[in-house]
Amino acid sequence: MKVAVVGGGASGEAMKRALQAAGAQATLHSRRTGFDVLRDDAAAELSGADAIVEATGRFTTSRRVATEFFTRSTRAVSAAANTLGARHVLLSIVGCDLPQVQGYGYFAGKSAQERIARESSGRLSLVRSTQWFEFAEQNMKRMRYGPYLAGSLDEDAAGQSRRRCRGGRTGRLKRGSMARPARSQARMS
Repeated sequence: MKVAVVGGGASGEAMKRALQAAGAQATLHSRRTGFDVLRDDAAAELSGADAIVEATGRFTTSRRVATEFFTRSTRAVSAAANTLGARHVLLSIVGCDLPQVQGYGYFAGKSAQERIARESSGRLSLVRSTQWFEFAEQNMKRMRYGPYLAGSLDEDAAGQSRRRCRGGRTGRLKRGSMARPARSQARMS
């Protein structure tokens, strides 16, 4: 199966690796590879694909900017998928359509993107994901204020912290207790 992954960020790269590991012929299409989904002819660029995975992203908290980007991206990918007879697989976020998160521009943009995809894609598969382990680190690299130390605690380190609090003891967790799971544990299935 030939799969075109549109979006060259962390999620696009992860999707490409997972697809290749499953035996698909996966190619990445992004500004980094010379393809701009908002400007270029998506059907011509993605020609021959049996499926198109849309894993586009833009770091913004502006509702207007996010909505414009995601809806334009999805219109282009939907049109290409329909023209090519390919399945359109849209990577989105769990809960992005909930009313209480519509004030966060990125989620509002993803919700609008899902709506456009449902209306315009003939063969749509919507994949909603929770935040990935790498999310905190990605955001810290994008933030303009700091310095901050951030990371995710593994369950054992969190348990040690809770145990210390219950016992009335104070102290700091040892550096390195915010360990990242081995890649084999974090593998997509």
